[in-house]
Amino acid sequence: MTLRRSTTPPRVGFTLIELLVVIAIIAVLISLIAAAVMKIYGKGPEVQCRNDISQLDLAIAAFKTDTGVDYIPSAFVLANWYDLTNPQHKASFTYLQRVFPKIKLATSAGNPLTINVPGYSGPARLLDGNQTLVLFLGGVNGQGFGRGADPFAAAAPGANRYGPYFEFPAKRLRPGSNGLPRFVDPWGTPFIYYSRYNGNDYDRFFNSVPSGFGFPGLNAAEYGGTISSPVRENPTRFARDHQWQIISAGPDKRFGPGGVWAPGGAGYAGNAPGFDDLSNFHNKQLGAP
Repeated sequence: MTLRRSTTPPRVGFTLIELLVVIAIIAVLISLIAAAVMKIYGKGPEVQCRNDISQLDLAIAAFKTDTGVDYIPSAFVLANWYDLTNPQHKASFTYLQRVFPKIKLATSAGNPLTINVPGYSGPARLLDGNQTLVLFLGGVNGQGFGRGADPFAAAAPGANRYGPYFEFPAKRLRPGSNGLPRFVDPWGTPFIYYSRYNGNDYDRFFNSVPSGFGFPGLNAAEYGGTISSPVRENPTRFARDHQWQIISAGPDKRFGPGGVWAPGGAGYAGNAPGFDDLSNFHNKQLGAP
């Protein structure tokens, strides 16, 4: 049997058409991967925001368990001495006594308490809900509070302290006009925090019910120009009644109106301000069913 050599030269590479097909396939794969990466990247801030809300929820629950109080108030007066003839001062004074049973508070200007809180210097300051969370969950310079007569004293090495219950990243703490910091969401807008006062009553602060958006210390101009009133499931029941509400304005940095809420309802539909709001009482954007 005679074997014949092939006279056809061996192939040493791709034809032009094959090369173009390979390039086209690679381009399609790159575009698909890029689209997926961009989608994930776009969701990154939302995932971070949901994690923030979840961690704040856990921190509030831990604070309540550790201190034995029922809630962290939605407004608070921080002062180095308290005028007990002022209802807001008296309510804040009483709350501090409940949180820190050993505290020695001053009730006259002649014997002020030294308070080591960033942004605070002397005069009484009215804190809104967000600032109140930063104060009680973070404590003195982010190191919690002492358990003695002066919980606002700077931390001593090895001291037994309350908290901190939440480690607020410095780059996401923004001072308000009163000098006290607020915790902002990933898009730069402060979270709104509302808490019950004595049950299903998120609209009550310092034992009084403000009208409209007149919540103590809550300055709309410092919340992107809009604020949300406490959200209700129906006219007589607040969302997460007897607990607390945490709300983010979402990517558009505009809060919905609050009040009676339903996904896709007034103020939360389509391109309405509240459509992309995030909260601790709905596991989607507030406009999504």
